[in-house]
Amino acid sequence: MRIELEALVLVEKGMSEKTAVTKALQGFPEFRDRREKVLEAVMEVVAEQDLLDRIVRFAVPELRLPVKELCLARLTGLIAITRPEVWMGMTSAVRDLASARFLDALEYFLGCLRNFDLGQVYDGLVDAERIGLQTHHPPWWVEYCFRIFGRKEAIDILNFQGRPRYVRVNVLRNEGRNELPSRAQRLRGVLEPTEDFPGIYSLSGKSSDLSSFHAEGLFQFQDLASWVTVQASEPKAGETVLDLCAAPGAKTAALAALMGNRGKIVSVDYSPSRMRGWRREMSRLGVEMASPVIADASDLPMICQYDAVLVDPPCSGSGIFDRNPRMKWRVGQTQLDRYSDLQRRMLEEAYQALRPEGRIVYSTCSLSVEENETVVSHFLAEHAEMETRPIPSAKGKGSPGLCGLEDCKRFYPHRDGTQGYFVARLECSR
Repeated sequence: MRIELEALVLVEKGMSEKTAVTKALQGFPEFRDRREKVLEAVMEVVAEQDLLDRIVRFAVPELRLPVKELCLARLTGLIAITRPEVWMGMTSAVRDLASARFLDALEYFLGCLRNFDLGQVYDGLVDAERIGLQTHHPPWWVEYCFRIFGRKEAIDILNFQGRPRYVRVNVLRNEGRNELPSRAQRLRGVLEPTEDFPGIYSLSGKSSDLSSFHAEGLFQFQDLASWVTVQASEPKAGETVLDLCAAPGAKTAALAALMGNRGKIVSVDYSPSRMRGWRREMSRLGVEMASPVIADASDLPMICQYDAVLVDPPCSGSGIFDRNPRMKWRVGQTQLDRYSDLQRRMLEEAYQALRPEGRIVYSTCSLSVEENETVVSHFLAEHAEMETRPIPSAKGKGSPGLCGLEDCKRFYPHRDGTQGYFVARLECSR
């Protein structure tokens, strides 16, 4: 429990779940083989944080807990309600992790958990609060989804779990071919071909062979919606392409694959640490035509014009709450509006960097209208010569955009088995 607790404290302080687990394990090298189990526990606690906090408030309503004690209470509560057959044997370990000032309250909390009626946490809740607690989403987001998608569709969106992970065969390390090489045929039980998308496989199991092939650059983890986005830009060999907010590099690498490593890609990201990761990825994947630029994509220093510009700006991440659960507890309407303003500025910078006959592809992993249709509509209102174009690379996947932007594509996890995603292609109408 100590490693899980340390990781949860780091998440509470702003670190991602995966990074927090990696950092927590640094102090316990003998347990590195437990990384997946530790991460699973941390993700579960963070994902169900609302329910666990409500249980804590029911048990010790007057107590205000510091971060470490709150994380310990959440972890203890999760074990008690999901694994009651083992948690009684873990109470000594829980006590050992508690600070002296928390011990008295902890004893009371442990006593409450022994006979806790989970049904009581739903008493007195209105509809959005109850649905939020059942699906583990903040009530404001439940109400938002009701308003935008309708109640039935919203509940399907909020309830959905278990979308697949996708792997792209990297043609740059596979002699230009997108099918599995003969030496990797034994992975056919782990990788399932994705219909209509050659070279894209859904991951249906685990294999140490996959890790070794990934390390040598044969595979790239990339969601199907992200691959559709790159294809929507239709990059051609010899062109110049600008990839904004490019780190950690999945779209840059996919662009290079589609262009056969011929032409030029300029990849921009504001974060030096993220761009160090980008460099490692480009080396692993054999990308030779991309140049990194550390810069603010909302205020570009480059004057060059490009044949295609990809804009994948920071967003709320509401389309990937399942894989990044901490995000859903930190986003609200205010953040949506702030992201929308930033996204508009980045899209304008993309336009300024575009050749007159070029194309822009704008995408987010968000389901909100403010970060998607609103941004694109504002852009079109400012640039009457630009228009949206269909996304043929979706090949039947996805749904039309909202607010009359039917050429755009929305991807929903429960319908499409992808991230929640939005894609728009913009070109000059002349």
